[in-house]
Amino acid sequence: MVDELRLVRRRELRGAAVIGAALVAVALIAISYLRPVPRPPYIAPPPAQIAIQSWHFADSRTGWVAVRRQDIAAGRSALFATRDGGATWVRLSLPVPSAYAVWVRVFDAAHGMVQIARDQADGRGSLLGTDDGGATWQDLHLPDQPAVGNTTFFDRQHGWFLTQSASGSPIGSALSRTSDGGRTWQLLWRMTPEDPTGGRGLPWSGAKGSLSFVTAERGFLEVAGVDGALQLYATQDGGASWAPASLPAQTAPAEGELRAFSNTDLAFASVRLGEPARIQPLGWVYRSTDGGASWQASPLPPPAGRFRVQPAAVLGPMSWWEADGRQLWSTADGGRHWDVRDADLPGRAILGSLQVTGPGQAWSAGWASPEPGAGALLLRTGDGGAHWSAVRLPRLG
Repeated sequence: MVDELRLVRRRELRGAAVIGAALVAVALIAISYLRPVPRPPYIAPPPAQIAIQSWHFADSRTGWVAVRRQDIAAGRSALFATRDGGATWVRLSLPVPSAYAVWVRVFDAAHGMVQIARDQADGRGSLLGTDDGGATWQDLHLPDQPAVGNTTFFDRQHGWFLTQSASGSPIGSALSRTSDGGRTWQLLWRMTPEDPTGGRGLPWSGAKGSLSFVTAERGFLEVAGVDGALQLYATQDGGASWAPASLPAQTAPAEGELRAFSNTDLAFASVRLGEPARIQPLGWVYRSTDGGASWQASPLPPPAGRFRVQPAAVLGPMSWWEADGRQLWSTADGGRHWDVRDADLPGRAILGSLQVTGPGQAWSAGWASPEPGAGALLLRTGDGGAHWSAVRLPRLG
């Protein structure tokens, strides 16, 4: 009897031990499962590099910049405005679901315009204007909208739109003018197969370049001739009729800027982009002291780094700047002599296109480094180009 009780007790103890071990195992599993496991800290991906599509400053504090992410092959541009020299930015909402900014012009803190295309591949688009700093927009109804072409405005009221034909032929080109800020447009001429001169005796052929007006009536148009020569045409009646200017025959540029500093002093500079480094010169500066009747030409200096040569900036009738990587070329005698200096730039920044907004004040849409695909960087100087500081561009989501 005693042996039987001992056997039962052993069985009970063994069962209790097994049950206890199972409970402990279950508890350990539960604790292990329910215990919070520390996760590695979240590291945000680096912000996407952005490209500057178009930009313009009215002065040293007020400006617009249209940017787009570089990691998206095609997409909309984001338009931002600053009123404090780039210290802060405000995004301007455009009334178009998807838009690609091809040209912006800001006149002051309240007034500006932006030309948009539906996407990068299709240049057809429209022109929008604002009178309240971008809170509301008006469609300025470009001729033949949606149209492909170049917009230029002399001031808030007087502007021109040069319609470009899709084939690159002069046929189909047209010029329209507005004197009420784009509310209405007047067709000045159009080139047709029946009348390739547009009814105005227009003699030019080839690709149209930049259109510049120095007053509401006086303007100039650069044309790249079929033989590669640069041709310059002038108008004295707001673009209705044109006549060739006596420009020294030089190789056609890719871009240029023309400005007037008095009734007689005119100047513009042009640069051929994408040329091999061994081909010189890369561009020319032109000056006229008789209102455009005759011109003198001086070659731009040989570039030092040939990173990304940009159109030269016209400061005065005898003064120009040219950005060449981390160097700034300048002339004060109409291009006869050039002074080169290393620009004091932040980090590994590279200068790009230039815009002068006042004595010693200028902006540059450059890059953070010389590596391909480097992010865009906005730079500014207040001491005549000796020192440059970076302006933080707004972030894109």
